[in-house]
Amino acid sequence: MTEQPPPSSPSFYWQPKESRLSSGDKILIVTDIYTFREALYPCSAKQAWFRVGAINLKDNSVGFWRFSLDDARALLKCGIAPPPWTEPQNIGLRIKRERHVKGSRGRFKVTVTPVSVDPAILAKATALRKHFQRKGHDPNVLPGIWDDLLPRVAAEISIQEAALAMVGIFKAADVRRVVGDHINVSPVLRRLVREGRLTPVGKKKYIVSAPAIIDRSDWTG
Repeated sequence: MTEQPPPSSPSFYWQPKESRLSSGDKILIVTDIYTFREALYPCSAKQAWFRVGAINLKDNSVGFWRFSLDDARALLKCGIAPPPWTEPQNIGLRIKRERHVKGSRGRFKVTVTPVSVDPAILAKATALRKHFQRKGHDPNVLPGIWDDLLPRVAAEISIQEAALAMVGIFKAADVRRVVGDHINVSPVLRRLVREGRLTPVGKKKYIVSAPAIIDRSDWTG
């Protein structure tokens, strides 16, 4: 049975079942992180997981979400600061997890984009943070836990910024001249094409799509 909402947030309702962060989710993270190791399948090795308390911005339900290191990397690319998180986040997050091409294997590609949040919801986030504490959420994340992810994320952000600043038709080599000739920029350029932010022009050439920068007026999701 669904529990009654906490007194401090009458417009929310509690969703007791923990969710895996999935494509199409749109959430506001309000807690810090509890990290643990667990196997995804009975036959697989244990991996790092991160659990947070969050608001589902689609229906104002409140509950726990877990996510993986791949998701953590996508959060950093979106602009979320590394944990610990001493306060609720001030932006919402939309998740997109690309499906594998039939017959392929490996990790799913994850993209996280920011979405705006109703100020009335943001105003209640601190009270909800305390509610998760009462529910037994005990964050244990330490500073530096995602430090090994930061160099790769910083490199991808620099490639993206360089590509989206290009004028006219350009090639991968033009981007490398900005970020460093030793850096492989092609994976980021392909991602920007999938996201519609670059348009292929001929063979291995691109042009910045319009608009090149995310329109923040559309953050309402």
